[in-house]
Amino acid sequence: MFEPNKKVLTKNEAGKRILHNMRNKWATQVNDIMTAKGIIWDPGKKKIDDYSLHNYHVLRIALGKLTRQEQNFFNVLTQAPFYAVHCTDSFDVVNKGSDLTLYSRKNLISKGIRFNEDNTQPVDISMLGNDGYVFFSLEIGLPLLKTSSRFGSIFYKVAYSHSVFRNSSMVLTDQVALVIPRCHIPELSREAVRILETREFNRHAIIFNGKMFSVLGLAYSIILANRSLPPADQQVILSARNDTQLSNIVNSFYRPEIRVPKMVSLKSDEYSINMDHYKPRVMSSGESDDGWSGMDSSGSGSDYSDTED
Repeated sequence: MFEPNKKVLTKNEAGKRILHNMRNKWATQVNDIMTAKGIIWDPGKKKIDDYSLHNYHVLRIALGKLTRQEQNFFNVLTQAPFYAVHCTDSFDVVNKGSDLTLYSRKNLISKGIRFNEDNTQPVDISMLGNDGYVFFSLEIGLPLLKTSSRFGSIFYKVAYSHSVFRNSSMVLTDQVALVIPRCHIPELSREAVRILETREFNRHAIIFNGKMFSVLGLAYSIILANRSLPPADQQVILSARNDTQLSNIVNSFYRPEIRVPKMVSLKSDEYSINMDHYKPRVMSSGESDDGWSGMDSSGSGSDYSDTED
């Protein structure tokens, strides 16, 4: 029976609710498969939310009360205009209406879509079980800072505030290689650079689930790592305010990888494309044009080529 006081959803509102529920279901399925399948995960003990919440609480306890400067930096960083960047060599990810569709490796295979499999290392799949995700790197500010990637030379950039990232997760660097990024902050002393580039990461301690915890986890991780630097260098980090400075800090302290379950679908006005550094894919000898469709050459893992100079 119709309830007079119950709000009647418009077609658009109903569609958004259905999509929201579907993404929640996808996230649960893909996350559970990853932690059950990947070698690095504790067998039968934890879900991705458990790792995420544990890591968040460990950070908060380790940090204690933030100083005034740290709090100001935290506020600036967490409110910065974050953008997710996907790299590929494929034009087929954009349809005739200029809408963008990206599939995970697992979805490409299930749909029978051929793609460049060289971008995925078998060790990533066996150790992490993360072939159910679409991968993005992270930048701050709309202008593209990344100039090259091992995954391709066409760059698709979308605001991290987009609802497609609500159910995404983030790892602070590649969980298999545990790559320590090179420092891109010229104002830092040699000692600070040495400290940053000789850190060690724990695979389980660098993952956060959901957009909110991902941003908070990233910000708190940077502040905690910053405390290990000489006082003058700490001030350099905490005084950063513009987008370029903040993006350099994020990608000098860590190399964040955003994971979106199953697929990403964006309208033409919801992303930007950059082909300034496009290089046509060179086929190896004996490889034909129809050897792969290039629907998406998304890799299963971080882009740790360190090319944001």
